[in-house]
Amino acid sequence: MVSDDTFDDLSNLTHLDLQINNLVSVPCVAFTPLSNLQDLRLSRNPLTRIPPKCFSSLKSLEVLHLKNMELTYLGKDTFFGLERLEMMALGWNNIHSIDDKAFGWHPNLQSISLNYNNLSAVPRSVWGNLSTLADLDLTFNPMRTLNSDTFVPLKTIARLRLANAGLSRIHDDAFRGLDEIVELRLENNELQTLPDTLCGLISNSVMLTGNPWSCDCRLQGLKACGTGGFNERIRCESPPTLKNTKLADVPVGDLVLQCQSPSVRVASSHLMVGEGDRVELDCDASGFPEPELQWLRLTEGQGLVVGERGTFDLPAFSRNDSGVYICTASNYVGKDFVIVYLSVSHAEAPPADSTRNNTNSRMTTPQPFTTKTSHNSSRTSYLTGRPRTGNTGDADSKSADISLQLTPRSRELTPRGESLTPKNGRPADTSCGAGDPGYKILQAVVTTAVTCILGTMILCGVSSWLLKWCRRKQGRARSLQVKLTSFVPRRNERPSPKELHRLPMSHLELSSRHTHSTMDLLAPSLSGPPRRGMALTNVAFPTHRV
Repeated sequence: MVSDDTFDDLSNLTHLDLQINNLVSVPCVAFTPLSNLQDLRLSRNPLTRIPPKCFSSLKSLEVLHLKNMELTYLGKDTFFGLERLEMMALGWNNIHSIDDKAFGWHPNLQSISLNYNNLSAVPRSVWGNLSTLADLDLTFNPMRTLNSDTFVPLKTIARLRLANAGLSRIHDDAFRGLDEIVELRLENNELQTLPDTLCGLISNSVMLTGNPWSCDCRLQGLKACGTGGFNERIRCESPPTLKNTKLADVPVGDLVLQCQSPSVRVASSHLMVGEGDRVELDCDASGFPEPELQWLRLTEGQGLVVGERGTFDLPAFSRNDSGVYICTASNYVGKDFVIVYLSVSHAEAPPADSTRNNTNSRMTTPQPFTTKTSHNSSRTSYLTGRPRTGNTGDADSKSADISLQLTPRSRELTPRGESLTPKNGRPADTSCGAGDPGYKILQAVVTTAVTCILGTMILCGVSSWLLKWCRRKQGRARSLQVKLTSFVPRRNERPSPKELHRLPMSHLELSSRHTHSTMDLLAPSLSGPPRRGMALTNVAFPTHRV
């Protein structure tokens, strides 16, 4: 126990060591006279918290030791007033959370040790005001992942210790801009690969031992950079055929061959479920590196993450749980997904071959899809909207409301086993658009493959039908801009407009050059089952429900 007046006559004291004294509370009031104190050590006391502004009277403090205690949280004002502080030792605690402004009062702080704590992540805002920090120790924290912006503010960091942190993934930009680093410790983690941004570092400054390196396509960039000496210091742990081989001895071609894009599977694409029943959606994927699986539900114009693994569980299914669920699988090579539609078992699903004039159908049964992906594109877009039902030629046709979001990636979707483009067709274009103020309109491309009963059709018929429809909707439209690309025969016959039949569709195809998405496809409601083909590219519906 330290009384409030213990240090009243020690105003010139510069060093105070109170370690291993069984203190259960910090004697904040007793520190008030110590305006010249430069070094304070409180380690190895069973302290669970530091009261706000407890050290505010220690204007000259430069070194603070708070190791081997029971601290769990660093608050906004824990270190308030310590403007001259240069070194802070906080290791061997149980700190799991740090306020964004906990280190906001230390313009001269050069070293922080947070080793042996319970930090799973540290937001970049924590380091925002540490413009002089040179040494940061985060060893033995369950970090697991380093995000792209974790260390962005630390432009002056020279020594960064991340050993024994359970790291399995480092974002490509995690160390970008840290040009002053002379020591980076990454040993004894779960790393299988490294970002190419380490190419500029000298290999002797990076400690890499004790990681299960996987010699595959993810390391080809680091191998190709030819600097840093990493090729000599990385030994393959996998695949088995390359075990214990130096990266320098592995041809680049062999690295590429080790990778395979994801292929995702589900047991059924349409499930009828009774209310109150338990639903378990299982999703499995093959590929290398091992794909990351995620379930998403399409709801209220947004993609809602409902599961981070291959299994999604609904303990008691209700009507509100009906809808579109998407399982995505992604790895370094690309992405794949499948769509599952859940509905209440006593609700009647539309027949597989319902007639084209049925205007009351709400949603067609989704088909299983396969995808072709590309991982080189770099843009994301979103959509929400209310598509019309299929019988758009009827002024009284009913509409089916559905709220959609699209974050497309470069991919092409077609139902398995079907072909999209007619063998004897060629494309010809016409377009029109309608919209209300407040709507973000991009473009929808509708590609229809037409089979004419008499062997021919004319483009003007399609144009006339589309333009009439657009004029009816002008001024109060709920639709998007549409570009119609119709396939006409190669022969030069002059068909009659009377021969233009309603364009039947058999499946949906999405083709877009956008990427880095959580979800890539939504099929709008149609009045009948699709008959021939329809493609949606760069689609955008109204950004709010109407």
